[in-house]
Amino acid sequence: MKKYFIYGLVISLVVAGLLGIAVLLNGIFDELQVRILFTTLAFTIYSIIGLCCNSIIEGKYSVFGKLGLGVTFVGLLSAVVTTWEAPESEEFLKLSFSLLVIGFCFAHCSLMLLVKTYNSTISAVRVISISTSIFAAQITVTMITSLDVNEGTFKVLGVVSIVGVISTIIAPILAFTANNKQRQLDT
Repeated sequence: MKKYFIYGLVISLVVAGLLGIAVLLNGIFDELQVRILFTTLAFTIYSIIGLCCNSIIEGKYSVFGKLGLGVTFVGLLSAVVTTWEAPESEEFLKLSFSLLVIGFCFAHCSLMLLVKTYNSTISAVRVISISTSIFAAQITVTMITSLDVNEGTFKVLGVVSIVGVISTIIAPILAFTANNKQRQLDT
């Protein structure tokens, strides 16, 4: 199943990419061409999110990866409907943007779950990274759905995001260093 999923993503990306290239080379940007470009963008973004979630399907986090793929699929459908139908419903647009944020959160968490935890420090940093990703997504979705944006919320989101970025960078570096130390001890 994983192999067919990857083939499907690659084929859809190639087709969407070729359509996008044709539109760009044509140079006419009427409503149809703009919709094709936005569809290409949606397929590209959601394919990347799907590949990240797919990376953990065969491991112990399989259920999380499959849930992420489900969100990815629904998000892609929502983006395509939003692009081609242009629903007047503000709620539908909020749902589409929320699904994108949640999809990015699943992608990030999936990649972080690939980081090997050789010791408790790496495990703690990975947990911080995943937790801040989930918290940032929750804050962002709340902002999108309520349209209640204030300075305090932005500050909290900024702090959470900075901690998340730092821990996301540190976790794989620590894992790489621990792995190298272990290999040196083994030789």
